[in-house]
Amino acid sequence: MKSRRLDLMAGRRRIALLVAGLLVLAIPLAAAAVSVRLISGATTVTCNDGDACDANPLPGVVTFIGPVGPFTVNVTTAITEPALGSVSFAWLDLNSVNVSGGPGSLTILASHTGYTGPLPGGIYPALLNVGGTTTGTVSFAGYLDDGNTLFGTTTLLGTLGPFGSGAFSGSIAGAAGATAPFALTLVADITHAGAGTRITSFDFEVRPRVAEPGMLSLLGIGLGSVLVASRRRLRLAA
Repeated sequence: MKSRRLDLMAGRRRIALLVAGLLVLAIPLAAAAVSVRLISGATTVTCNDGDACDANPLPGVVTFIGPVGPFTVNVTTAITEPALGSVSFAWLDLNSVNVSGGPGSLTILASHTGYTGPLPGGIYPALLNVGGTTTGTVSFAGYLDDGNTLFGTTTLLGTLGPFGSGAFSGSIAGAAGATAPFALTLVADITHAGAGTRITSFDFEVRPRVAEPGMLSLLGIGLGSVLVASRRRLRLAA
């Protein structure tokens, strides 16, 4: 009788521990939000994914629309996981349209924390691509922060530009040692000179120089299908 009572008590303890574990697992982990920051002179505007200033409701996408200093029109969007890439496939895109009524400078940053890869050999292999047009000058830089700091610029991945008036494009490979989790930050520096309306628009991204895991899976399925079909044809021919 005593041993049965002890068994019941032990069983209840196990159930209580199991329930507690399930409750812990049910608590959602706070997701890192992608952010943009615009700086012109003494004016700084920071907009995080999900804030009141964010014009895009999708998770992993933040869009700021509004004036900053002499730049009367700004439509700036940063995109990352889960809308683009994933936590383990660190991919960050920054695109923006910026209009000023005269001279001025504007720095635009996009940043996201909490990436875990890809890190083959402890290295994040980066590819930076940019394209756009300007009636001023513009330059770009990409950074990795192994301390996982938002807007951190610890390690330079690469620079593009400066580009002068007209259409522009460029691409550069870079790499940085990292451990998970880490942060990525993109920076665009715009300068408009002279009187009259000036405009700059661009799309700037950093992404891994390796295939996305999902694409590798699809490639494997495709190759497998080709091999199966080839074997069937050989059997029929025999």
